[in-house]
Order: sequence, then C-alpha cells, then structure tokens
Amino acid sequence: LYACLFSVCVIVLVKKFKHVGIGLSISLAFSVSLCGCFEYASVMPFFPSFALALIGIIWVAYTRLDTTNLAIGFFVLGSLTVYFDFLDNPIMTLGFPLTLLVYRQYIERSFSFKNLLVTCITSSAFWFIGYALLWITKWILGSIVTGNNVVFDAVQQANFRLGNDDGGVVSTSPFGALIANLGVLGIWKVILVILCTSVVACIVAYKRDKNMLYKLIPVVLMLFGIAIIPVLWTLVLSNHSTIHAWFTWRNFSVSLFALSAALATLLCVVFKKRLSYESV
Repeated sequence: LYACLFSVCVIVLVKKFKHVGIGLSISLAFSVSLCGCFEYASVMPFFPSFALALIGIIWVAYTRLDTTNLAIGFFVLGSLTVYFDFLDNPIMTLGFPLTLLVYRQYIERSFSFKNLLVTCITSSAFWFIGYALLWITKWILGSIVTGNNVVFDAVQQANFRLGNDDGGVVSTSPFGALIANLGVLGIWKVILVILCTSVVACIVAYKRDKNMLYKLIPVVLMLFGIAIIPVLWTLVLSNHSTIHAWFTWRNFSVSLFALSAALATLLCVVFKKRLSYESV
C-alpha cells in the first residue's frame, strides 16, 4: 500500500513540477529509503505518519494556495497525526508537505524569503494547533468517560517526555537526544555530504547563472529552515527522543528530504532548468 502511495506521489511531482519534480522525486525516494520507510511502513504503528506525509505532498500539489485553505489543511493534517500516530514520527506529516509548499508558493507567486517564511510559519502553526488541540480533547474526554484525572496524568507524562522530570528513571539531555538520533545509520554524515555537495553546486550555479541563483536563494534558505524542524523537535522532546531513538530518528527523513530538495534546486540552476508548475 505504501509503495502504491509513493508511486502516485512521484507521478504527481513529475507531472506538476516537471524538471524540479524529477529532482524532488529522487530526493523523496532517497530520504524515505534511507530511513527504512518502505520496510517500517508495513508496521501498523508506523504506517500512518509515512502515509499522511505522502498524502500531504499530494494535497499541497493540488490545493488552492489561499491562507484559509492552507490553514484548514495543515490543521487537519496535525489532527489526523494525533489520531493515528503515537509520537512515533509525527513531524513527517508537517515537514514533507511543507517542503513542497515552498515550491508552489514561490513558482506561482514569486514570494520573497520573508513571505515564504510567513507562509511556512502560519501553516506550521495551524498544524501544531490541530496537533495540540486533539491531544487536549482526548485528555478531557478521557477524564469525563473514565472519571480519572487523565489531564493531570497527561501533564505529568508530558513533563517527563520533555525531560523536565526524569523521575530518577533515566538521565537525558537535549544534546544527548540529538546525538542519539543522528547517530543511527550515521545520518549526520549523510547530511554533511548533502551540505558539502550543495556548496559545490552553489559555486557552479553562481558561475553558470548567478541571476537565476539569486532568485532561487529564498527557496534554498527556506528548505534549510525546514530541515531544522526535526532538530528542534528532538531537542524539545529530549526524553522521548533519547529513550525511543530506535524509531524517533526517522523524523530526520524530513531533514534529508528538505536538504536534498535544496540541492535539487541548485542543480536546476546548474543545468539551467526553470522551476515550473502545471496548474491544469
């Protein structure tokens, strides 16, 4: 099922975004394959986040780019993530569609970095609102139905997961959580290779067409910003990210996809391929 969904996603990317769509498809295949998504998507607890991330990409490729529509869409994505995902890899359902949103906003509206930033922050905010509200709603309904103080228990558990109170069970730190997650499969080395390759591509792109490169800088910078989201998520949820590093590391598939997409953008300049979007 996941392979079929992935295939549809690739077809949509190539059809809608032409040359850069091919680069995005390769970036997507690279990031999800490296993070074992095809293997782990067969495990029911992990499947929802993988599937919702791809569905989010397809939705962004076809949706209307108005503030209300994007707000509702990302709110629904955040809510569905809470319903189906159990803090496994939730940030994937935000980072993957957000990466594609950068391209659509830029291509259709020629936004500056400032406007791209505002759009991404607004969309992310509504994702987090949907994510947080459904958690809170579940706690309240749980308290009403069971008669137990689920809200109090949830707040205590949240405090524990944030690393504010280890209860003497385990000692964790934000930096330790980051190292533990990036260390799996040597992800930090892969990210370093992508960054170094991007620097080389940037130099070549500058020599080939510096004007085009300057125009695409907002896209590249915004994609670098999206790549940082899993880092922030891991730092904030340091306790959970350390104890469960064996599966939370896959959140960094977002970083791999965003950085690979940034590299694909630079390569478009190198080969002088304009970013385009097929609206029909």
